Amino acid sequence: MVTMFNISKGKNKQLMEKCGPLYEYSWFVDMCNEYHLAGAVDEEIVNNVLKEMPDTFEIKPLLIAHKAEVINMILTEWSEEERQRIHEYNLEKAKIEGRKIGLEEGRSEGFKEGKLQGLEEGKLQGLQEGKLQGLEEGKLQGLQEGKTEGLKEGRIQGLKDGMNDALRQTVLRMRKASFSIEQISLATGLTIESINQIINDKQSYNIMQIA
Repeated sequence: MVTMFNISKGKNKQLMEKCGPLYEYSWFVDMCNEYHLAGAVDEEIVNNVLKEMPDTFEIKPLLIAHKAEVINMILTEWSEEERQRIHEYNLEKAKIEGRKIGLEEGRSEGFKEGKLQGLEEGKLQGLQEGKLQGLEEGKLQGLQEGKTEGLKEGRIQGLKDGMNDALRQTVLRMRKASFSIEQISLATGLTIESINQIINDKQSYNIMQIA
C-alpha cells in the first residue's frame, strides 16, 4: 500500500518542517503555479522561479542541472490539470444538458399521462352529470306528458260521465212523463236493463251500452 501526502502550500506542515528538500520543492511548485495563474509564459516560469529561489535551498543546483526535465514536468502537470478541468467542465455541462433533456421529456410524458387521465376522469364525470341531468329532464318531460295525457283522459272520462249523467236525467224525466221502457230505449239507445237500473236508483257507470 502506498501512502500519498499533499505537499501543497499550507498542507502537512509538520512533515515540511522535518524534511527540508520537500519543503523547498513545495515552495518551487507553489511559485510556479502563482506565475502560471498570473498568466506568465509557461517556458519562462521555471527560469523566473529559479532566479527567485534562495541559494540556500539544497534542491536548487539539482533543479538547474535538470531544468529541461523540470520544465517538461511542470508543463505536463499543467496540461493534465487543464485536461481535468476541461473534462470536469464538459461533464458538468453534459449533466446540465442531461437534466434539461430529462426535464423536458418528463414534462412531455407527464403532460400526456395527465391529459389521458384527465380525459378519462372527465368522461366519467360527464357521464354521471349527463345521467343526472337526463334523469331530471326525463322526469320533467314525463311529468309534462303525463299531465297532458291525464288531462286528455280526464276530459274524455268527464265527457263520458257528463253524457251518462245527462242520459240518466233524460231517462228519469221521460219515465216521470209516463214514457214506456221501450219508448225510452228507442229514444236514448240504452238497453232496457240499463234503463231499469236507472229507474231503480241502482247507480251504474257503464250505461253507455247501445241497445
